[in-house]
Amino acid sequence: GHAALLQLLRSGEPGRPAADRAPVVGEALLAVWRYPREPELEPIARWLAAPDAELRWRAAYALVRRPSPAAAPRLLAHAADADARVRALAV
Repeated sequence: GHAALLQLLRSGEPGRPAADRAPVVGEALLAVWRYPREPELEPIARWLAAPDAELRWRAAYALVRRPSPAAAPRLLAHAADADARVRALAV
């Protein structure tokens, strides 16, 4: 399951996710942190750049649920995000 979630997060385009895929990506972002392994940051962190605030806050949530020092700079870069949920998670 973990590998499938990471593959899904790698395959999407954060700048223009297909409308029908956005809910699937959003659910993947909410689920990926549950796996016991240290998460790969790139498949998750790339969704912080999504124009859809729903996907951005879910990406931030996934990164903070499994804290990693490597995620801190990526999260702090979104401390001024337009969406309050993203800002709150980023800091």
